Amino acid sequence: ENKEGYVVLSKKRADYERKWKIVNDAYHSRKLLEGKVVQALTGGLVVEVEGIRGFIPASQVAKRPDEALNSFVGQVLPVKIIEVNNRQGKIVLSHKLGATEKEKVSYDKILDELEVGQVRRGKVANLKSFGAFVDLGGIEGLIHLTELSWKRVKHPSEVLKSGEEIDVYVLGVDKATKKVSLGLKELQPDPWVNATELYKPGQIVKAKVMRFAKFGAFVELEHGLEGLIHISELSREPVQKPEDAVKIGDTVEVKILRVIPEEQKIGLSIKEVIKDREKAAAKEAPSPAAAVQEEEKKVTIADMIAEKERARAEKEAEGEEETTEEAI
Repeated sequence: ENKEGYVVLSKKRADYERKWKIVNDAYHSRKLLEGKVVQALTGGLVVEVEGIRGFIPASQVAKRPDEALNSFVGQVLPVKIIEVNNRQGKIVLSHKLGATEKEKVSYDKILDELEVGQVRRGKVANLKSFGAFVDLGGIEGLIHLTELSWKRVKHPSEVLKSGEEIDVYVLGVDKATKKVSLGLKELQPDPWVNATELYKPGQIVKAKVMRFAKFGAFVELEHGLEGLIHISELSREPVQKPEDAVKIGDTVEVKILRVIPEEQKIGLSIKEVIKDREKAAAKEAPSPAAAVQEEEKKVTIADMIAEKERARAEKEAEGEEETTEEAI
């Protein structure tokens, strides 16, 4: 009370006490706070948190090696309190712990939002031999090599580039292991849907040899489809290895044996193409009997011509003899 008996109040002191209570509670509960950088010093950053100034040592600033402390001035950073001294009015903060905590919060939030069947926008973060990792804004998902395209892909770099922004299809979300599987080909037209309309058994088409297996050679057809020439269908002669009959990159003519869209299989044959050609050539060539008759026919005509020539020669000879006798 003052001399007049009135209670003396302080808004300033109340605000100060309230701010320090928030700071102390955040310290004990390890709560994530936000602080605005107001100044950059040689040893770290001065930030304002809940109206109280604190300090982030340079060792606790999450930055790149080539990033200057001055670049953080004016930014609002996620921070966690690592030391509080009420008497000295001192607060020590960590940006590294705050950034890690924020990433975890964002990770869990996005993981909860993800559902199978969603189409999400992401950025290609990393390319590996087995697939591509895509950043969905705080959480990474994997596009397996087999999910990049309907065509056979040897390496993700054939389809994607690091840093490229793409739409992806969510195939699976495992919240226990925190793994997300993504697909890219699901957003592309499925060429197998019209496979039976594009290719019919008995049809002869061209194909490019792509790779070998012990049981045959895989080839690329048009329209993004792939087929198999079984080792028994590579040649009329027995083949021990596919590379004995064809080479990678060869363009060959094949006959469609079967089309099974539900299993994504097309059976092909080079041997049947060779057989068909031999049959066609046999039809065009004359039969042995016809060849004999033709030969006999040729001989008969030749004989007839020879006979006529002989008869004419004999007649001329007879005429010359008669002339000679008359002259005598």
